Amino acid sequence: LVVLAYNEMTHCPEEIADMQVLTSLDMSHNQLEALPQALGRLTNLLELLLSDNQLTTLPESFEQLSTLTSLSLDQNPFDTFPCPFLPTWTALVSLSIDAEQVMTLPDGASYTVTELIPLEVATQGVEHSVAYRKRLQQ
Repeated sequence: LVVLAYNEMTHCPEEIADMQVLTSLDMSHNQLEALPQALGRLTNLLELLLSDNQLTTLPESFEQLSTLTSLSLDQNPFDTFPCPFLPTWTALVSLSIDAEQVMTLPDGASYTVTELIPLEVATQGVEHSVAYRKRLQQ
């Protein structure tokens, strides 16, 4: 467990990616605008808390985080759904995102992430969240 929350960080130290056994990382409530690609090497990560930052996208290397069970992205200014690789996160059971500008959720996510029932898309801008949720529960 590494907690770096409430530190007013503007960048994430790449050295965190050297902690290969890390299972929980909390970098919420900072000023992060981007995350290093190196974080994709945290392949044992189960929980990632990134709420209340300035993130507009996630690194492509996050596709490798297949053991992730919980991801919190609330209060970040995402324009599009930041996880196009959501279908590769087969262990994910909790996703929390609050992004008013996000208009759609990725197709295909429901085909592999069938246990993602506590999906929280707390936003007025997501048009397809209800239909998406229904597909997940089928």
